[in-house]
Amino acid sequence: MSGHNLFDDEHLEALYAADQNQVDQLRGSAEIAAAQTFGPFNDVPDSPFHSAENLSPAQTWEQIAERVGLATVVAVVHGMAQRPITVDAIRRLHEIIFVTTFPEHAGHLRKSKEEGRYGIVLGAAEHPMVKSERATAGARVPRRLEEICLEFNETAAAQEQPDAISLDELVLTAVRFYAKVLSTHPFLDGNGRTAFTLLQYALVRSGLACVALEDFDAHQRALGAALRSDGRQSYLPLQALLADKLVKARFPDGD
Repeated sequence: MSGHNLFDDEHLEALYAADQNQVDQLRGSAEIAAAQTFGPFNDVPDSPFHSAENLSPAQTWEQIAERVGLATVVAVVHGMAQRPITVDAIRRLHEIIFVTTFPEHAGHLRKSKEEGRYGIVLGAAEHPMVKSERATAGARVPRRLEEICLEFNETAAAQEQPDAISLDELVLTAVRFYAKVLSTHPFLDGNGRTAFTLLQYALVRSGLACVALEDFDAHQRALGAALRSDGRQSYLPLQALLADKLVKARFPDGD
């Protein structure tokens, strides 16, 4: 994997050896969440990540989907070990996902003059509207990611204190981190997949479970509210969606 693997960390290796059952269980839930989230689709034809060399679009997607599962496992084990997130870790997760299909882009943050835009979904389910937002300027990406990582690490560390922290507070911390990485749009492509692995890291880092984002339309509307830049931005719809998933996963019968 281009010489990089988060499992190379001695602390994670010791954790794996000491708590094999817990890590195996976490691996299973991470792989399931990734598989349920990303269905049989690929990027649009004008995406630089549409089709890898010597692979059809379908073959490209199959290979990337497998790598998303691997990166998610790496991310959540990193979270279970309560390791801080870093810009290099974010870059490495992107590298894990794309090094076998698009090695020239894998792990490379956008640079100056490499600008980005992303779409968000606004409005009601019956009348959705797609709006384009401008990403963080390429030259500012490393610094912006450093700020986001610092904010998350400090908040997560504070929430480890013995005072009771509500589920909503823990989920909000993960949601803010997830949305801010997405709005930064640090890579030319593959930002959604990388951010997904980081969301799982953040949830597990806070003592919560992995969640699948299989309800695509509901997730896109909630995420749109978190990413809008018109003064009506809110993390609450996405927080509520994820908190509900976590509660239902823990109490499937509504008890």
